[in-house]
Amino acid sequence: MEIKSYIPESKHDTELIAELSRHEYPFYRSILKELFEWIQDMNWPVAKLIVPLLVKAGSDVTPVVRDILNSKDSMWIYWTLTIILNDFNYSDGKLITSDLKTELSEKLNNPTADECADTVPELIGELFAKYEVIADNE
Repeated sequence: MEIKSYIPESKHDTELIAELSRHEYPFYRSILKELFEWIQDMNWPVAKLIVPLLVKAGSDVTPVVRDILNSKDSMWIYWTLTIILNDFNYSDGKLITSDLKTELSEKLNNPTADECADTVPELIGELFAKYEVIADNE
């Protein structure tokens, strides 16, 4: 089966993701970005199955997370922070949080109204504390 065929076409493609889960990372490295799109709403059935795949990718998620942080989608940012970044082991979490320090600090120091409503600054503060990363000042 070609790797692109593992990208869900609907929020109910749970069997497809279960099949993908049988493969070890980095088998699905080339579709990380597409998999991240399915955690925009954690109520979607495929989302909960995709999360462990993303966490297994370790620091390879950094470029995709950077793109999400630079998006205007505060809920996607929220889910990425709470269920992906928060779920890494300490060393991966510290590395990723350090690599994204500039973007995370910007959200912490200058959040949008939507980001405030979705508690993004608080979540970033918790990640900085958890992984012992010092935020950039304004």
